[in-house]
Amino acid sequence: MTAQFGTNFDLPQWARESIRGVESDDLIETVVQADMQAAFQHLRGNEEFLAQLTASVQQNLTALTDVAAGRVQLCDVQLPQPRLLAALQARLGVPQTLLQLSYRVGFLTIWREWTARLDAAPVSSHDRAAAGRIITELIFAYQNAALDQVAAEHVRTEAALLQSRDHVRRRLIRDILGGVERPVAADFVMLGYDLDVQHIAVSTDAVGLRPADWIARIRATCQVWDTLHFCSDDDCSVWWFGRHSWTERAQHLLLAQLRDAGVRAEVAEPRQGLSGFRDSYRQLIQTRAIRAAWARTDEMERTYGVTPIPVPPVLCYVDLRIEALLLEERDASAAFVAHELGPLAAATRSSALLRETLQHWLETRSHVLTAQQLGLHEHTVRNRLRRIEEVLGRPITVRPTELVLALRMRRVVGGEPASAQNLVETTAYSGRAERFAADRAVSGE
Repeated sequence: MTAQFGTNFDLPQWARESIRGVESDDLIETVVQADMQAAFQHLRGNEEFLAQLTASVQQNLTALTDVAAGRVQLCDVQLPQPRLLAALQARLGVPQTLLQLSYRVGFLTIWREWTARLDAAPVSSHDRAAAGRIITELIFAYQNAALDQVAAEHVRTEAALLQSRDHVRRRLIRDILGGVERPVAADFVMLGYDLDVQHIAVSTDAVGLRPADWIARIRATCQVWDTLHFCSDDDCSVWWFGRHSWTERAQHLLLAQLRDAGVRAEVAEPRQGLSGFRDSYRQLIQTRAIRAAWARTDEMERTYGVTPIPVPPVLCYVDLRIEALLLEERDASAAFVAHELGPLAAATRSSALLRETLQHWLETRSHVLTAQQLGLHEHTVRNRLRRIEEVLGRPITVRPTELVLALRMRRVVGGEPASAQNLVETTAYSGRAERFAADRAVSGE
């Protein structure tokens, strides 16, 4: 027979009297000591916990005895004291595995004491065996019913504590990022992260990916000491990874883990201490702003039929220092782009194609390689480069560094759509508007 909740465990009268003969105070003390030995060694000095455990064992034993005597149905048993203990265990950080272990050990101790009493009863072996089966089924059923109540209480308390800790931790991080001085000792403990280490901050949307997967791999592979998570107002997940020192090898491993995980992420430079904690977050904000600006500009380029340079899934601030620096003066940067590129900065298809060609040529300094990369005839590349020089009013070998910077910044600050009149005015200043159109016809564009 499988015991179910609400089953009437019909023990014979002699068995009930045998169980009633067990000295409850001694059994309670035996169960408490067995529980402490098996699951709660680390709490031996906690008097509050010991008192709560004793009261919980007492209530469980009383209720179990009432069910065995037929005075109470198992489905009607309520256990307020064991639930209070479960809440205390959650507050003390005792995992459910230890809670469940203590119940298995405690009820096994009761089962041994009760069955020993049955074995000593002056009845036939058949009657003892039958009563022993009922006792075993009863204790197993009661243990399951009690665990349902206390485990649910543990989960509720743990969830409430976690929500509370997350709220406090989020406020602390906001305060620190806002410039508040070092947290007080109690807040520092609540933060659960060492602000004195060297940090690398990573931001990601992590869509469709469980953060625990790649976070665990980074912790193991990069030998990370500490991690701290923060969800910003734009639902961006920010992770700080702390080490004594972020070596080049450790940084390489971190980037490799992010790329292998397929995460779209932004990565700050290593920064030390409290000020570095703030700096790394500022770098992430700037890097995400650059990614967003690229997305807007690239979308406009696609409308012209131009394929933008792919944006790497993992963007590193160290590769975008120039963009980040110039973005702090957006108006000045836009003026710089307009001055260096002139009509090439316009939001038109022809300008986009010329910028694409110029960028590839500045990277390779080769007509042949540029043609190969763009899938064009070398003659078309030469025509485009000549056209670029006419529009710029100078050879592309003059101030090439400024051209590289202007092209990089143009992708960030974008370009204003040019009206037909503006196009005439901007191309006329070179005095070669007609040749510009002729070259376009020759190249077949």
